[in-house]
Amino acid sequence: MFEYAGTTAQTAGAQLPAKVGGLVINNVAGVTLSDNITVDTTLTLSAGNLITGVDTVTVGALGTVSRTAGHVVGTMRRHAVAVAQKFDIGTASAYAPVLITPSAGSGNVTMRAVDGIHPTPPTTVDPLAMYWALDVSGITTADVAFTYPEALVVGSEAGLAALRYTGTGSTWQQRATTIDASSNIATVTGVTEFSDWMIAFTGFENPASLTVKNSGGVTLDGQLNEADWTGAPTLAYGVGSYLKKSAGEFTVTGGVDVKNPFTDASVEYSVPHKDSTLTKVKFMRKGMKLYFGFDSDDKSIGKFDWEGDGLFLKIKNSVGQDREYKLYWQNIDANKDTMRYEEQVVGSGAGWGHLKTGSTVNDTTNVDAGYSAELRIDLDKLGYTPQQASIPATVVLFDPDGFQHPMNAWDHTIGSFYKTWWGSEWGGVYRTLAFTEEPFGDPASLTVKNSGGVTLDGQ
Repeated sequence: MFEYAGTTAQTAGAQLPAKVGGLVINNVAGVTLSDNITVDTTLTLSAGNLITGVDTVTVGALGTVSRTAGHVVGTMRRHAVAVAQKFDIGTASAYAPVLITPSAGSGNVTMRAVDGIHPTPPTTVDPLAMYWALDVSGITTADVAFTYPEALVVGSEAGLAALRYTGTGSTWQQRATTIDASSNIATVTGVTEFSDWMIAFTGFENPASLTVKNSGGVTLDGQLNEADWTGAPTLAYGVGSYLKKSAGEFTVTGGVDVKNPFTDASVEYSVPHKDSTLTKVKFMRKGMKLYFGFDSDDKSIGKFDWEGDGLFLKIKNSVGQDREYKLYWQNIDANKDTMRYEEQVVGSGAGWGHLKTGSTVNDTTNVDAGYSAELRIDLDKLGYTPQQASIPATVVLFDPDGFQHPMNAWDHTIGSFYKTWWGSEWGGVYRTLAFTEEPFGDPASLTVKNSGGVTLDGQ
């Protein structure tokens, strides 16, 4: 066993073999490697950092790591990883370990934490000023938990998510991420591709509930031209929506870039979404009628398979059953410029869409000017009464771009698809639409009509 102890910085020179049984780092000023080293039994981090520079510290297949303080600054490798293993890595200024838990396969894992923003960051998120480089062989699926330094977080951690670098330009894949804000841990499950990863503020504010505005009613023409829509609670959907939303508006729960990447015949392709569409969804009601109004600046209106630009909604009825509604640009041929409304409960609602001047559907020859739409749900048809205080719902916006009809939705080079949701992508997780009591008219006076008299027969 070799131990480096002291209070002034040390460099492990030629006296440190390329392979050792054990290595102890017990120097608060740190120890720097001058060559690669493999530790067969135990790497003990008691105090100070082990700085690898251009070299690598490898923990053998039967080796372990024991940490009290300090971490590896640089590259750390572990052999024959088959169960959960923690990589005690970080930068010169912060501890940022990674826990990898394989669920399929086993093999070698190499990691390092890098200070600063990635050299090719995505343009639609705000990255934390560090990232991790992962190199994995043999493991085909794993859960990965990244611990990020609290000092790098500015604002609410609710908007953080993990993103994986695809290796092309500034294209990153955002992954569904569980954030433990108390421990500063971002966990991604079911990871099958390993490269550079970052944690970034994606702008997902994810409000638990919204209070629906009471209105005087809506004419379903898809144009949102009633004055009551002003001031209605508003959700902002789309890539980079947090950068464009107005004061008092909220961003949603999550999103996914469907074709970035995807696999066809065991070959991976990537068609990243580049259109920064902003769609705003508003909520109002009149009595038992619940209205959804949405306005989009989409520059390419079309459909990905059945998922056309527009809204997919799941709402629970009075006995807790899911009921689906769709209002989207799904029609083709002669009807392509009309929006399709679909309901799971017959006669329980209606919807209408409006194309803005210059927009066409399933046509990539021009830049569209966007669309708007209005959807009505009759809550009494779902078993609700006027006294209902709230309802659970999940609201999804589809945004396919660059699609014509007909074409293969999974074309390898054209046609992208980004979807965003409040609640969840396909239901199962819901948010709350809350209602307030509608005001009484309560006029101060009424002017009585003069008449020619009444025969008192009650009719």
